[in-house]
Amino acid sequence: MPVSQFTIFLIHSALLAIALLLAIPVVALFLECMAAVFSSSKITDRTPEITPESTPDIAHPSPQSPAPKIALLMPAHNEAGGIRLILEELLLQLSPQDRLVVIADNCTDDTARSPKTLAQLSLSAMTPSEWGKGMP
Repeated sequence: MPVSQFTIFLIHSALLAIALLLAIPVVALFLECMAAVFSSSKITDRTPEITPESTPDIAHPSPQSPAPKIALLMPAHNEAGGIRLILEELLLQLSPQDRLVVIADNCTDDTARSPKTLAQLSLSAMTPSEWGKGMP
């Protein structure tokens, strides 16, 4: 069955239209890259110079700089058997300005009551539709 010239023309036209549509983002990306390459000197003029004096040494902080404050959030679900030991170990690693927050999630044991003497804050959530660590 021979294919008519009109059918071939339609196929070629459709392929040309698809190629032109695909060329638009390619040309746009090319133009953006060229604009970035040729305007890079203008961007560096506005960028502040980074020197060792202008950046703090995070690995070796100075004695004058205050230590960062940390808030440690600890989720728990029916962990009454071992949470006290874990909290005691964590508190040894925290500084006085840090906070330890225990979030008891739908606990059926004493998890919500155990950390109250150790943690600065103990939150308890009781939502029966969202039960346990593996809730959706």
